[in-house]
Amino acid sequence: MKVTVKLLKQLVDFSFSTSELCEKLTMLGLEVETVRTTADMFKDMVTAKITAIKPHPGSEQLKLCRLDTGTETCSVVCGAPNVETDAIVALAHPGSTLPGGGKVEKATIREIDSEGMLVSEKDLGLALESSGIMILDRSLKPGIPLGKALDLEDDIIEFEITPNRSDCLSLIGIAREIAALTHTQIRPPACEVSESGESIHEVCQVTVKDGDLCYRYCARLVRNLTIGPSPEWLKAALFKLGARPINNVVDITNYILLEMGQPLHAFDYDILAGHEIIVRQATPGESITTLDSQIRELPEKALLICDAERPVAVAGIMGGENTFITESTRNVLLEAAHFDPVSVRVTARGLGLSTESSYRFERGVDNANVPTALARAARLMAEVAGGTVAPGTIDIIAKPVEKTIINLRPRTVSRALGIRLTADKIAEHLRALELEVDVNENQESSDDQVLIVRVPTHRNDLEREIDLVEEVARIYGYDNIEPRLPTFTSSLAQENQQHQAVDRVREILKGLGFHETVTYSFINPERLAGIGYPEHDPRTIPVKLKNPLSEEMSVLRTTLFPGMAETVARNVNKQNKNVAIFEMGHVFFRTEKTESLPKERLNLGLALTGSALTPCWNIPAAQADFFHLKGVLVNLADSLGMAGITFKKNIIKPYHPGRGATICLNSTTVGAMGEIHPDTAKRFDLPGRTYFLEIDLIECLSQVQAGFKALTPPRYPKVFRDLALVVPDEVENRNLADQIIFSAGELLENLQLFDVYKGDQLDRGLKSLGFSLELRKEGGTLTEEEVEEVINRILTAASEKFEARLRL
Repeated sequence: MKVTVKLLKQLVDFSFSTSELCEKLTMLGLEVETVRTTADMFKDMVTAKITAIKPHPGSEQLKLCRLDTGTETCSVVCGAPNVETDAIVALAHPGSTLPGGGKVEKATIREIDSEGMLVSEKDLGLALESSGIMILDRSLKPGIPLGKALDLEDDIIEFEITPNRSDCLSLIGIAREIAALTHTQIRPPACEVSESGESIHEVCQVTVKDGDLCYRYCARLVRNLTIGPSPEWLKAALFKLGARPINNVVDITNYILLEMGQPLHAFDYDILAGHEIIVRQATPGESITTLDSQIRELPEKALLICDAERPVAVAGIMGGENTFITESTRNVLLEAAHFDPVSVRVTARGLGLSTESSYRFERGVDNANVPTALARAARLMAEVAGGTVAPGTIDIIAKPVEKTIINLRPRTVSRALGIRLTADKIAEHLRALELEVDVNENQESSDDQVLIVRVPTHRNDLEREIDLVEEVARIYGYDNIEPRLPTFTSSLAQENQQHQAVDRVREILKGLGFHETVTYSFINPERLAGIGYPEHDPRTIPVKLKNPLSEEMSVLRTTLFPGMAETVARNVNKQNKNVAIFEMGHVFFRTEKTESLPKERLNLGLALTGSALTPCWNIPAAQADFFHLKGVLVNLADSLGMAGITFKKNIIKPYHPGRGATICLNSTTVGAMGEIHPDTAKRFDLPGRTYFLEIDLIECLSQVQAGFKALTPPRYPKVFRDLALVVPDEVENRNLADQIIFSAGELLENLQLFDVYKGDQLDRGLKSLGFSLELRKEGGTLTEEEVEEVINRILTAASEKFEARLRL
């Protein structure tokens, strides 16, 4: 946002120098980006008098002009048709730089030296087009610096305005900040309008069909205008504020936007079909040709300004080419409105079009300022374009915007800022910002006082009590708040139990020879599909990112497998063929409500390939296998005190149908493990024998028993028995073992499978499972009769449930 010191002084009184003003506004929270003077823009440019004109000997179109600059004379070759003797013109000396960036150099044109350039209004950025060079007032003396001659000398300050301070996107907004700083009042620009003729209500109609997107719409009619160049004061103001003059009507709308922060649009009233305005949403396939002559397909639900037949503007962004102001325009319908910020932002992005208007509407304009800015524009048009303003204003308020009321407690100010301010002093600072403040005096003590603050509609950033505290700090002055060390009491932080358990898992796995890895949560959906999960498995339906960095990172992972598989493959490809890694990371799943955040879960993954033991002269290489990985998990569970872990056969990809298992904890499925299926291994470039395990870590940790119980060493000896039971092939070891444990009861201290046999000594379809039993009684030594009774119970139950028989 650009402002100039001279334009600000028209709105508010202050005596600061430019540097002082910038420093004070910076301390108010308005970041000054650049400061420059217009004198630098017109360096080496002066007024000059044409003393003589001669034809150029080498060209019929060119002339050789002799110039007097007050201190010297020079010759310039010029082809402009309006050069004349005794005219005062603008001369750019060699070495000067034009506002548009062009550099003036001494040149030789058709063998004649030219010592500079006679510039036009277009060259200086004061007009879009020029028919010749700039002819200045003959009362000006030669040699006057051009900036001074054109009354353009000023200091221009450019601010970086934060998105929440839309009120500062105007001259008046910055003037309000200065007035608050100096505790004075601003002088608002004149907005009174002289009206005559037929009322606008009789010749124009406005209909707002989408009140949720157009909060307020105002219109005024100005008749019998003469379109032409703007007066010098207006062109100078626009030039200094960074806008290029176009014509008097358009220049006024642009000036009001910069002066008051309210975007306006001017329609050629005579071209509007039906002399009617309809505010509605775009229909599918609708398009408009905008002022930049581009045909634009309108996004769905884009808000449009239409006449009785067609769109004539994209609300809050840009007008249409079909009703723009031309030299033949005589009657103008002026629009000022308050559009929904989100609607304007979405439409602007959909069109890929950002304008000064959309920039302000996206951040929020002042609803109460809409008719005021419109009146200001109508008044100026009547002054500079010779028009008459029709009586009345069409003002449709579809969605009223009320003043926000906030209760502010002085003790909150004191606590937040570390200073003691009375309620009256706080009220004084807030009133300086044009906030209405009532002090509640009906309180027993000053600490109980409450200030009732009514926030004006131009401060849409003030919503909470703490926002007002910040305003008090700004006006009081951050540099006036003495720095003090905060007082606090310290205590030893208690680490979250879950974090402690996760750290314990990490240490156990490191002790078992595994290395921790960390992989991205974003993955390629094709890699996820290549795992081979069954159709409709939740892991095949990932959460898609709205703005992915790339297609390779476009969805959230539902499993740790893709990242860990890539880590294994990379290590093996670099000749590190013995890999044992683990990762504790979050996976994400869709929820039933699409607008809800995805469901997040912490999983533990283990990957293993190559040799389980590092071979040595006395230790042969041992290929890692399913049971090695299973042993790691059992060891982890035992170390954590996690009881009740069991395994069931798993034939679902990505695991090998004969070497995979579902992992259960107290009958709840918590994960799966096994050898990776050859098809999946090939897709991920994995070695032929790679093993993977993944469990829901939080679910497992919830089953961890709190602490370990110490047992008294047993006083009586164990009794050992071996049982070899012949059972059908489909009987699983786990199920038979569970039955033995149940049948043996409390006398069984340990059970271990030591043999699995299938061979010629057994019929086809049968297998022998050999179990080692350790029995012990707490109250005495077991007798042979007691042992036999236990064995008989086991054999009877196994026979009835699994058709088991004792192998002889």
